[in-house]
Amino acid sequence: MEEEIRGCFLTVTVISYNSELFISETLKSIAEQSSKDIQIILSDDASIDNTVDILKNWKKLHENSFYEILLLQSKVNKGVIENFSRTFEKAKGLWLKAIAGDDLFYTDAIKSMRIDAKTCLETSVIIGKAKVLVMNLKKMQLYRERNLLKTSIPLTNSKNIFTKDIPFPGLAFSLKQKY
Repeated sequence: MEEEIRGCFLTVTVISYNSELFISETLKSIAEQSSKDIQIILSDDASIDNTVDILKNWKKLHENSFYEILLLQSKVNKGVIENFSRTFEKAKGLWLKAIAGDDLFYTDAIKSMRIDAKTCLETSVIIGKAKVLVMNLKKMQLYRERNLLKTSIPLTNSKNIFTKDIPFPGLAFSLKQKY
């Protein structure tokens, strides 16, 4: 296992809404990461399927494998932005990565992110690799994996990135929480 830091290196927030078909695979991709100094925040937006049961079972099974696992549940569906926003208040990691319940991590995604964080000390956002599947009415398109340029956004504006129209996949970036 890679070298771990004291405390919490990364908070991964996973939002879900009626994600029972995909959430297990998303959670498996997190559990397979070699880093354990990770806080996981699972946030469900009033699912009416079995998503919450899957989240509860995964949390119980993996709660000793990570820095911390939190499960937030909404009684009323409030939408994607509100679902992500409520996780930010609970984030303890130096870095924040927000994904949806149908996104997947590469095998060594967090290890790669740790390397990027060490080499990009002055940046507040690291943009990495992503494969994006887009479903349209006729066919599913795969946007090929690409190395997106690492970029720097002023630290004072970095939290606003989640509520703006960003021209790269959200899964591909990590936000610095503490500076």
